[in-house]
Amino acid sequence: MPEAKEWVAPDYQGQPVTYGSQTFRKLVYFQHEGYKTYIKRVLKIAIEDIKVDLIHFDNSSVQAIAPVFYHPLAVQHFREFLTKSILRNN
Repeated sequence: MPEAKEWVAPDYQGQPVTYGSQTFRKLVYFQHEGYKTYIKRVLKIAIEDIKVDLIHFDNSSVQAIAPVFYHPLAVQHFREFLTKSILRNN
């Protein structure tokens, strides 16, 4: 997916966050709409077309590491969350 480069989480220096020494594997900001659309499409194919009976999400806890949240959309989403929270409490 050419647009996948938009999903990649950058570290504080703007370099892709990777799975440790596996530099060919890059972490994504998992709340990116493009990524979520892609994963839904993959799951739909797996379930409806291939009829899989098990889907395993390996390393899903890795998505919660701090560098993933350096993605510009993560910052934007957090600011939106704070703004809504403040407005609700006023």
